[in-house]
Amino acid sequence: MSTDPFPALLNPDFAKAEIRDILVIVDPLLNEFINYGTWLLRRCYDEAVRRNQIYFPVLSLYHHILESVDGVRILVGQAALSASIPLMRSTFEASVAIEYLLEDEKSYTERSVAWMTEYYREKMRIIERLNPSTPKGTAYNQAKQRDLWINDVEMPDQSIVQGNLDYFQKKISESPYKEMNDLFESAKTKKGYPRWYELLGGGQNFRSLMERVGRDGQYDPFYGLWSGKIHASDVSMFSFSMTDEENLRPLRGGNSIIIAMHVVSMISWSTTLILRHFRKGEREVFGEWYIKNIHPLTVQLRNITE
Repeated sequence: MSTDPFPALLNPDFAKAEIRDILVIVDPLLNEFINYGTWLLRRCYDEAVRRNQIYFPVLSLYHHILESVDGVRILVGQAALSASIPLMRSTFEASVAIEYLLEDEKSYTERSVAWMTEYYREKMRIIERLNPSTPKGTAYNQAKQRDLWINDVEMPDQSIVQGNLDYFQKKISESPYKEMNDLFESAKTKKGYPRWYELLGGGQNFRSLMERVGRDGQYDPFYGLWSGKIHASDVSMFSFSMTDEENLRPLRGGNSIIIAMHVVSMISWSTTLILRHFRKGEREVFGEWYIKNIHPLTVQLRNITE
């Protein structure tokens, strides 16, 4: 016989009923953006290939946004609002990165190369730890043996590991990634290597990158608070009150309006930036689509908040 939840902590039907008026707006709104974005992503990919541009960074970030917003849509539909915060935070990081990559046409290629070089370097770092014959691999294998959860998991086939490492070493040895990798190496400090945006003057950390693109006003009231959920350090996610033990916060429910407005603004702005860079000729068509399919729903959502 299955176990029923403690209703005060988990009552999915009640939680969904509480936000039903918002769900009937948010779900089709996000779904429309996601569906449009899938077609736009395909067209942008074709355009980037035609131009012979470095497109992986910005288009993979946009792909990530579509994927994450789709996850938010599903979670919000089940009133699992708190569980959607990690995806919101990740979406925000991707949107800020897109904004910096596309800040100006002259810097687009250099910043894209830096992003890809960091990606290659990180993949190589992970792969090297899977080879027990290397110092890094030996250290990882010792850590693995101490970990009761994975100490009996076999290491991957070393021919596959070496093949993957050879691939990324080859990529990073070719221009323009070789020159950027040399720049990474020369910029190493006691704290380690810089992030890709730091290497090119985007700031010393993500907060300064937000400031660079004019989004730093969202750090403390939103991004910083979301971090508490990510790192499991926000007590308010557990209880409405620090002094009332009986006032536990339900697992579902919450302020769906704030989540909806943030997600809509992030996917809307990112879509606009992608369109401006890759498909400028579609701006008029995009405007017509937005007025017909998006604007009426955003007006409804705004009216609920007033």
